[in-house]
Parts: sequence; C-alpha cells; structure tokens
Amino acid sequence: MSSAKLDVIWSPVHQDKFIVWGQDITLYEVSRLQDIEKKTTFTQLSSTRGAVVIASQSASGVRCVDISAIADHPDPLLALGHVSGKVTLTSLKQTYDPLGLVGREFVARYPRACNSVAWNRTESNLLAVGLEKHRSDSCIQLWDVQTCSTDEFSDGTSPSAADPPRPVA
Repeated sequence: MSSAKLDVIWSPVHQDKFIVWGQDITLYEVSRLQDIEKKTTFTQLSSTRGAVVIASQSASGVRCVDISAIADHPDPLLALGHVSGKVTLTSLKQTYDPLGLVGREFVARYPRACNSVAWNRTESNLLAVGLEKHRSDSCIQLWDVQTCSTDEFSDGTSPSAADPPRPVA
C-alpha cells in the first residue's frame, strides 16, 4: 500500500494561511480554537490553535506549487507547474483580484514537464520556472508576472493579441 506524498507550504504574506498539496491542493487558515465556529470541522494543531479548510481543488496534472509573496493580493496566490510545462496562477479562495493575476498562464516555447516553480521573495513579481531540458530552449525561465501580457511583442516585429507572454530571461 502506497500513500500519496503531501507537501505543506506556509504563505509568506498571510501568516495564518498554509496549503497542503498532493492529489488535491487545500488552503487552511489557522485560528484560535475559541474563534472557530462550533459546527466547523477543523484540525487541532495545539491546545489553543486549529486549522480550518478554507478552499480545496484537484491537483490533477500539477507537478509543483509555490505561494507568492505579493502583499497586495488579498488571498494566497499560487503558481502551479503542470506536467505539460504550463504554469498557471490561481487563488483557491478568490473573491477579488486587484492585480488581475489569477488565471494567467505562462507557457514554454517547447512543451515539456515543469519540475519547479519559485517566487522571488524580494521582487515578488518574479517567478522562476524549472523545466526539463530541451535542446534549443532554456530549462530555467524567469517571468515578470505583472508586466507579461498577451499583447507583448513575441518576435520583435509586431504585436498580436494571440501571442503568448514570453519570459524575461
């Protein structure tokens, strides 16, 4: 019998929130036990604290996850690296997206598996992506998630709304 691997990542900005991911990605919020509603299901962490599930979604096709340090985002912003090489930005509990980042996708020039995603903790708009090696494309790409847009020049000649964003490095 094999058990699924689970990873835990604390939000660098939302000090009371963390995710657990494996087959699913689940967002938890830590609260004092006395502040948790009586009918709410929670996991007791200590004699005074508990973790309540805030939101959850399937992690099908996801190989790696990291939580952004963007302070202006009301809920933890996640970068999800997929088997296909695509990286998507999502928020499990999204009510308002002031920066317009949720739903953005970043795709490598040549499809291959994404092995790692990592947000820069100082320059929180930068996202590093580690991909499997391809003979004519870098295996590490750096994306500026706040300036990459679908109308940027992709080949240096003409803009097109259909052109995908390109990495900054």
